[in-house]
Amino acid sequence: MTRAPRPPRPPRPPRTHRSRRTTPRAPAAAESRARATGAATGPAWRRGVVPAIAVAIAIVVAGFVLVTRVLRTRQAPSEAVPGETLARRANDAVRARDWARAIVYGQQLVRRAPGDAALRLALGSAFQNRAFDADPVTGRSPVRTSLERWDYVQRAIACFDSARACATSDVERAEALYRRASAYNIAGLHAEALDQYRQVLAIDPRHAMSRIRIAAIEARMRNPAYRDTMSTASAALGSRP
Repeated sequence: MTRAPRPPRPPRPPRTHRSRRTTPRAPAAAESRARATGAATGPAWRRGVVPAIAVAIAIVVAGFVLVTRVLRTRQAPSEAVPGETLARRANDAVRARDWARAIVYGQQLVRRAPGDAALRLALGSAFQNRAFDADPVTGRSPVRTSLERWDYVQRAIACFDSARACATSDVERAEALYRRASAYNIAGLHAEALDQYRQVLAIDPRHAMSRIRIAAIEARMRNPAYRDTMSTASAALGSRP
């Protein structure tokens, strides 16, 4: 018997020599899977800094929007309320001896009419009453320390000074000086109060209350039993003469 001849073998593909130093590339399926799952690429510092910058920008924008809304809500009510309503609320606060609300409404009225001497006098009186008047409910002073009380006195005096500057008649100027002198007198600064009362008489010689206060202060300062008279210098130093 004769054997059948074997079929020829197919030629082998040429062998490629790969260097040991080269790293085999990941399959395309692995790359697509990494992109689909959101795997971060790039250096480590970039993966941490970019999200931090985005968060900081978002915080700044949110803070700006919040501050803008707060300022609008604070300014809108006072601007929308008519002046007559503010004046009525201020008078109601004065009758109730709620000097904190009276100060708030008085400041809003002064901002609307900065040249009105009467409004500045009313605001100064609210500051003065806040410093010395007792709370109608608790019977105690709302001012906690003497420094806080002196701060209210200074604000009241500043309002009286600005009212004097805005005054258009001798009557308004005399009233501003009289209230300024009263603030000094109640605070125990009798020397300054005496000088202010005399200035009131220089403008209006018939001002009866100034004459009464001058006589009372002079009698008090001559009496050695009273040692509560101070000057602004000693009040600033926190000592008595």
